[in-house]
Amino acid sequence: MKPKSFIGQRFDRLVVIDEHKNGKWPMCRCRCDCGNVKEIRRYSLLSGNTTSCGCIRRGDLTGRRFGRLIALEYAGRQGRKTLWRCRCDCGKEVVVQRSSLISGNTTSCGCAADPSRLLADRVDGTRLGAIRHPHRATNTSGVTGVSWNKRRGKWEAYIQLQGQKIHLGLYDKIEDAAKARARAEEDYFQKFLQEHEKPEA
Repeated sequence: MKPKSFIGQRFDRLVVIDEHKNGKWPMCRCRCDCGNVKEIRRYSLLSGNTTSCGCIRRGDLTGRRFGRLIALEYAGRQGRKTLWRCRCDCGKEVVVQRSSLISGNTTSCGCAADPSRLLADRVDGTRLGAIRHPHRATNTSGVTGVSWNKRRGKWEAYIQLQGQKIHLGLYDKIEDAAKARARAEEDYFQKFLQEHEKPEA
């Protein structure tokens, strides 16, 4: 019986993108949510002993979601507090204490407490802030708009706009699917923004 393939499956912050053997050890080539690619023993993934490329031990929050916030980069320190620059789903960027993100005390730039700000950002059911700054996903690939199609055995690229899912093709390599998604963001998102965004005063 052919061994089960784990390509496309997520293990915490890691997504399996390839499999091979290193001597007697089944190995998985994984992409971490922080962007690093690392070779990891399959057993370590299945047992839960390895959940990232190692960035978690370093306190790296890059790409992690906290409510409506995505951590973008380390922003220095304030006294004994570590700061992170984050992008909210509404499009606004804010600097937040790491401890507030981890504890769940801060989950947005403040727009969640003001529903009128969320409604003002919506056009035809689409959040302008979300398509101005597409973020890394926490899906099976770790790339927004790319997922593993088990039936076809390929990476599928797609984009969603105004409630419609647009298929962008099937690819052997995740990198090619990600490029197709990036091209589609320029074609679809930029055109939509040009048509609906109000010019700044």
